[in-house]
Amino acid sequence: MSAFEIAKITPMVREVFESAGDAWCATFEVAGTQGAWAQVMKGTLNVSCPLSTLPDLRELLGTLPKSGVESWEPNTSVIVTFASAPPQAVATAVDWLFAKFYGLGEYSVSCRLENLDG
Repeated sequence: MSAFEIAKITPMVREVFESAGDAWCATFEVAGTQGAWAQVMKGTLNVSCPLSTLPDLRELLGTLPKSGVESWEPNTSVIVTFASAPPQAVATAVDWLFAKFYGLGEYSVSCRLENLDG
């Protein structure tokens, strides 16, 4: 787990959750790890997954209220939906998924906010 990166991800997630509309998305990309990204919107976590078999996500799902895997495409991505959750819990989930899918310990992440409505 990367406490530094969780601290960097949390405020971006908070901005998405506090935005007026549902079109805001926070995107996180891991430096030096090709294809490692995550996107957070209100109630949705979309994460790249380079694996051909989806690993057990019960530990993660237990940390996010009313969560579940909405969709998964092998070697592409997994989408997890959840009820309202604290931004730090979602940031920790992003970190957990980066560790689970890419074997990352310490890493550096870039962050950006996007309005998907344009």
